[in-house]
Amino acid sequence: GGTLFFPAGTYNIQSSINMKSNVTVYLAPGAVLQVAPQYQCCFTNQGVMNFVDVNNAKLTGRGILNGNAANIPQSNLDFHMIYTENAGNIEINDVLLLDQGVTAIRLVDTHDSAVRNIKIIADNPTTESDGVDFDSSQGITVDNAFIYSSDDNTSQGGGTGIRKTVKDQYDLTIQNSLLYNIRTGAAFKIGTQDPQNTINNISYNNIDIVSCIQVAAFYPTFGANIENISFTNVRAETIIDRIFEFRAIVPTWDPKWNGRLGYVHDVRLTNFSVDAHGVRPSDFSGFSPVRDIRGITFTNFRMGGKPVFDASSAHITLNAFVSNVVFNP
Repeated sequence: GGTLFFPAGTYNIQSSINMKSNVTVYLAPGAVLQVAPQYQCCFTNQGVMNFVDVNNAKLTGRGILNGNAANIPQSNLDFHMIYTENAGNIEINDVLLLDQGVTAIRLVDTHDSAVRNIKIIADNPTTESDGVDFDSSQGITVDNAFIYSSDDNTSQGGGTGIRKTVKDQYDLTIQNSLLYNIRTGAAFKIGTQDPQNTINNISYNNIDIVSCIQVAAFYPTFGANIENISFTNVRAETIIDRIFEFRAIVPTWDPKWNGRLGYVHDVRLTNFSVDAHGVRPSDFSGFSPVRDIRGITFTNFRMGGKPVFDASSAHITLNAFVSNVVFNP
């Protein structure tokens, strides 16, 4: 155990930093851990900093972890700034994560952990970069984050990690945060490659979205049932494409589809406001009576400052396998 202290200065990284249990890494203000432009691909587990097979480990301080992606050949950009797997009771606090190749923080098979007061700026023009991704994880809180990313600000169920671990995902909270999604994806994405049985009990609380392509996109296209999702006090300004896309559809774009589809049930949106609806209407589409979209409840949903009381006024299209979409004042 102990604390590894980095004072102010720039430190070039040529290989992965592998965290140990019961160790804290502290980046002092002015400390920059930077991927060297000439580094030889690839990082262990695709992570610049790895929390793998560890417990009670922490990254903290007002320093910077810089992926330096703008100065690295695109062929060498397949890395995450922070990667976790088989980890518990970890903390990532206060740091600035800058210019990664793929994802700023990827949390795989991680439990009872927290990400607090972090800043993510990911806008490399040659890649599509996510903010925080969750896979096969439980009991995670993201609090007071600023996430500026070219692809999804937050993504759940988008893969299985290096070890192909598949576990149900639940009890995740994202709160008190500011999001900016600029090129593709959504502020809140769940699914696309989600072989779990369930992704459930997910909470998004007190979140401001400056701009996004879509606000929320749920795709149970690899079999996970997406259920018990709550949005409370969410405010979105600029929406480029559309607000919602909840679709249980066969992913014809993916040749590795596993043949399974799930459903989207019990989504609650309370005190949810958007400035406008985007250029396309939102889309709720189920696949069958059991692989459906069901139980979507809006309470105090506002568009352009005005209350919305039905799907048509919300610019949401519904197919035959969508039911119990309710708007309450």
